[in-house]
Amino acid sequence: MTLSIVVLAGGQGSRIRGVLGDTPKLLALINDVPFINYLLKWLEESFNSINHQVLIATGFGHDHINNYIVSNSLSCTLIREQKPLGTLGAAANAVERLEANYVLVINGDTLFSCNLKQAYSQFLSTPLRPLVIVKASLTNERYGGYAIDVEGNHLVAASSNSTLISLGALFTTRSDLIASRNIAIQAGIIEPMMDDHFINPNRAYPFVLQEDTPFIDIGTPSSYAKAQIFIPSSSIFRVA
Repeated sequence: MTLSIVVLAGGQGSRIRGVLGDTPKLLALINDVPFINYLLKWLEESFNSINHQVLIATGFGHDHINNYIVSNSLSCTLIREQKPLGTLGAAANAVERLEANYVLVINGDTLFSCNLKQAYSQFLSTPLRPLVIVKASLTNERYGGYAIDVEGNHLVAASSNSTLISLGALFTTRSDLIASRNIAIQAGIIEPMMDDHFINPNRAYPFVLQEDTPFIDIGTPSSYAKAQIFIPSSSIFRVA
């Protein structure tokens, strides 16, 4: 049984383009080390006892990323978007030709502290799909917000009074991902990581992390600047 990890890295990074220029976020330097090194090490250590493969869904900056991966013999496979496919399209495109049915979809500009093996085990042990990793948050001014429904067992989008934020990571199946992609495209909605078109006919169930869970992304100039100190100083994410 193989887990396919799809890293979403096809976006142009428009919010941080003024800082990075033509450098894709995966190659953004964190303390002189490209972000992809931290990301791959984190995933490798998280799933070191599980048969897995890392697929990177690329678009903008594909050639630069490919050259870096080849030159440094990094263990991952690139799947290039020939045109922007959106979140669901990029993930489904990456796994469409694979036989492995279990998939972790994760943003390519984010790191967080989480027992991913435990989350994967919970995903495998329940018929409830997909399993979305969220973090408790008392203040949520930037990220997509969610709440747990009145029945207390699945996520619903919450534009106000949201107590959970998505960390851009979810476990699903290849078949559900492809089906959801097709539904979303037909509805003209292909961008969100999670919306009603993605979670139906399956509901999304949460794997909840505590509010103080270490979490960082490099999607904005301010968070990228914070990452320069946060990532190298954390024993969770250090590459050496």
